[in-house]
Amino acid sequence: MDFHCEVSAEGLRIVLGKQQGSYPAWWRQIEVQVYGWQPREHTATLDGKNIELGVSSVPDNVSLTIPDNERGAWLELK
Repeated sequence: MDFHCEVSAEGLRIVLGKQQGSYPAWWRQIEVQVYGWQPREHTATLDGKNIELGVSSVPDNVSLTIPDNERGAWLELK
């Protein structure tokens, strides 16, 4: 899987690539943790659908768990 992120004036976009290879993954979820960044709107979308954004007791830390659909996804945090 390939992961990369892009920072913009609106927020943070994380691109999760599709699974590769012939061996099926055993996991069904992906935990995303972002350190050193604070959301302005405290909203998250996964492939354009609103999802719950985790609240952390650590400053400048965002944490959430998303389903792994094996096809890849776009996660946007604002």
